[in-house]
Formats: sequence, C-alpha cells, structure tokens
Amino acid sequence: MGLSVAALLTTTVAVVAVSWLIHRRRRQVTATPPLTADILVAACDLDKTVYPPSGPKQATQLACNVKAMAAFEQAGGFVFPVTGNNIPQAQVKFTDAAGLPLRDLALNPGIFCNGSLVLGPGGVEIERNGVGRSRTASGKDYVTALLDFFDAQEHLELLDGVGLMFFMPDRLVCVDRYDMDGYRNVEAFCKSQRVVPTRLSRAQIMAEHELVLQIVFLFPPLAEPSAACYEVTCRPRQEQVERAMCAFGLMDCSVPGAVAQPDGSGLGIGIKLTLMKDPWPEMDICCGGVDKGSALARFLTHSTLRLHLGTDCIDPARHVAVFGDAANDVPMVSTSPRPPMHCTAPNVCVPCNYAVPSDRRGDAGGASRYAACQPRRTHRALYSPRRSVGGTREACSMP
Repeated sequence: MGLSVAALLTTTVAVVAVSWLIHRRRRQVTATPPLTADILVAACDLDKTVYPPSGPKQATQLACNVKAMAAFEQAGGFVFPVTGNNIPQAQVKFTDAAGLPLRDLALNPGIFCNGSLVLGPGGVEIERNGVGRSRTASGKDYVTALLDFFDAQEHLELLDGVGLMFFMPDRLVCVDRYDMDGYRNVEAFCKSQRVVPTRLSRAQIMAEHELVLQIVFLFPPLAEPSAACYEVTCRPRQEQVERAMCAFGLMDCSVPGAVAQPDGSGLGIGIKLTLMKDPWPEMDICCGGVDKGSALARFLTHSTLRLHLGTDCIDPARHVAVFGDAANDVPMVSTSPRPPMHCTAPNVCVPCNYAVPSDRRGDAGGASRYAACQPRRTHRALYSPRRSVGGTREACSMP
C-alpha cells in the first residue's frame, strides 16, 4: 500500500535476485547436483564407495547404501557393483554383523575382478575374460610364465617381500611355498578383506590356470597412507617390477583366437596392468582389453541388460551414472560423464563433472543420492588404451 507499481516491481526483482544469489551460494557450498529422471544404470565401485571405510558408522552407512540400491531398483533403475574383488570377497562386504547377506551377489548383476567376470540380471554369467587363459609368445600359459618370473634368480631381490595372489571366481589363492615377508602381505591383505586365502602348491595352481581371472602383486604396506609416501616409496618399485616383467616377455601374450585391432590392441591382446595405492599397494594384472570401463561398456550394449530395462538403447551420456575413487576406476569413470561418489585419487576427478567431498565418502544413502546427477558440460576422451592418467598400462607401454 502506498508503493508505486515501479517500486513494487523493483522490490520484487530485488527479492528474486537475492533469493537466486542465496540459492546459488547454497549450491556452491553443498555442491549437490540437480536430479534428473534420465538415469537408468548406476555402476558403483565397492571399496570406500558403496562399502564405507572403517569407522564407527560403517555398518549403518553400509546398510543405508544397500537400502538405497534397492530403492533405486524399485524405482526402475539398475544398480550393481563394479569391483576388483571376486564374488566371495565382495559378498563379505554385503553381509551384516549377524552374518546375514544384505544382498546376494551371486544372484544379482555385477562386474568383478576389474572386469574379468561379468554377471547380468539374475546373476547369469555373460562374460569371462581371465588372464589365466592367455599365453606368452613362447607358448607358456600366463600363470606358469608368471610363476617362473617370480622364481627367477635375478628377480629375488626385486620381489623380496612382494606377495602374489591369484583371483579365481570362488577363491583367493596363494602359493603354498612362499617367502615369509611376501606371505605376510597376503595374510594382511586377506585379513583386511575378511577372507581366508587358499594355499595351493605351484603344480596345483598351474593345473587350474584357466580359472585365474586376475593376478595381484601385494607390496609391503605404506609407512603412512599418503599419496606422497606412495609416490616416493612404492610406485618407483612397482614401475621397476613392470620393466622387469616386460623384459621377461610377460607383456607379449594373447588369448588363443583373440583378434588384434589395427593399433595392436584388442580384447585378449597383451595384459592390462594397473598400479594401485588403495585399498592396498598393489599391481593388478588382467587380460588385455579388460578393465572396469571396457567391461562396463560391453555390458551396456548387451541384449540382456536392454531387455531387462525395456529399452532399445542405453546412452552412457544420458542414462548412466558411475561412482569410484581409485586408479582402477578411471576407465569406468571415463565411460560416462557422470560423477564419482568421492575422490581419493586426484586423477579420478579429472574426467568427472562432480566430486563428492572427501569428508562425505561412504555417506549413507550415497548410491541413491548421487545416482541421478544432471551432468554439466564435460570432457570425456581421457582414457588411452595404452596408458591412462590413472596409472594403468596396456601391452608394453613404458614410461
């Protein structure tokens, strides 16, 4: 009353402007992305993502995250773990304090062993590309050749204290005849994962080589869990082991019948080597052309998934959200311009349009809260099959 139309309009504009600035400031502070109904698929790393880090709220956060996964599925979405774990190792993390499964991973979709094993809807196996099927240029199966590499006299000092683990679909296997320091790393790693390793003789492992999905070198724990400590004390040794593997002929291998692309790459050609800091200082060895990203990309085009979702096409840029935090997640994150749930490795954040702050990692309900993020303009082509920003290498690409 008493205000002119012009004054009223000015006041209204001012209120709107202030409201917009407050809203913008809140978005900058919370960095919570807007939601969209486009997301059909949520692909989630497991350790420190769906499975929260150790702490007093871990069990509560895990239960809430699993509940969020179920809610996303009930809303018509499709969510699954994409992990370096095998199925029994991952199942432990989907088990409550009473020993009851929160989700039966054998009956649900999932990508395991960094893409070496893929289960579709209902837990039906739709892809298996284990490194144990590869053969070196000399004709040896890859597992035997790697054991020879470990036993070679010239590598004893280099590999002193390094544990060796073979990931099979149903077991984590180590060599029964083992140096004590290396085996201590195996035991400590398995204890951290709440699993028990199966000890087999060299001959037994060689006889079951085709069951091996991936192979992991376990380096001694870091003196402190910082990136600087890893870069100074562990990574140079990992790269030295990589050079020794190359010189020994372990990069020159292929799966019988695999077809190389013009650039020499391809599924089953060479190996995929990933240098890792978390969850353990390790080197992950997979079949060439196999990683979380390539396995996810093939899964998204598989007929069983399209049939399950009732769609003819899944557009990664529109329908897929991915979540991850470590070097082995870079290929997966690069598959779709969607945010990771959180970042502990800076290079994982590079291809992402949104990064959850580190103090929110493992946040309860995160799988549903961030699974439907509207992407901002982002760059995508950040993963090279030869060498990625995440410390992954293919074939014999050296620094």
